[in-house]
Amino acid sequence: MKNSLKQLQILFLASAAGMILMFLVIFYFLQPAEGWMYDFGDVLLGLGVIAVVGGWFLGKELYKRRLPQAVSLSQEEKMDHYRSNVILRLALQEMPVLLALVLFFVLENAAFLIVFIAGVVLFLQSRPSLDEFQRDYMM
Repeated sequence: MKNSLKQLQILFLASAAGMILMFLVIFYFLQPAEGWMYDFGDVLLGLGVIAVVGGWFLGKELYKRRLPQAVSLSQEEKMDHYRSNVILRLALQEMPVLLALVLFFVLENAAFLIVFIAGVVLFLQSRPSLDEFQRDYMM
């Protein structure tokens, strides 16, 4: 059980590090000569915000809705269920954050960096832990 949790935490940290490293690479290569453009009136910025917040809530909601499926499972099966549940939640939360970063790169609108940073902060709140497993799976 501890090994499975450690693997989940490594996956979480790798996902977070991947997002941050991707940001650093894009930021390094995208250095404008005249400073950053901030266009807060961009329609895609609003869609980016909706996507990040929606992905976070959708990940949390699907996580909660899948919990009743594990009521009658053994402890090992519950850990497997928790692992798949967390991976689904993290994927749904990471995808729109990466979308905001790609939109920053394509549109060169630094306002997307604010959306990206907010998304990373929300993503970091979803770190898998033994306490979460015990609380949610009544162990």
